[in-house]
Amino acid sequence: MRRRFNSTRRQPYARNLRGRKTRFNRNKQVTTNNTHTLHTMKTTDQLNNMYDTILELELATFEELELVTSINGFNEQAMNDIVYVREGYQTLDQFVEYLDEQLG
Repeated sequence: MRRRFNSTRRQPYARNLRGRKTRFNRNKQVTTNNTHTLHTMKTTDQLNNMYDTILELELATFEELELVTSINGFNEQAMNDIVYVREGYQTLDQFVEYLDEQLG
């Protein structure tokens, strides 16, 4: 059976970490259709900034970052997992605050 082309296509769905359906927005953010909370993930520019910060702080090498993001995906959780494994902080922001306190 032949599939017909539908000119009014819906935006693609994906599943977030909790298994809920999410819909991709045009501004590269992912929002969750949940009545309790609206979870917004980082934009691509913010993820690129996290990636660069991890490289600049020498928390991981380029090859290690590429390996982790190819396995776990290019997302905030993968970046924060790298920080947690290397330094024990839950997020990159917490680690940067700690460095600012130590240097400042």
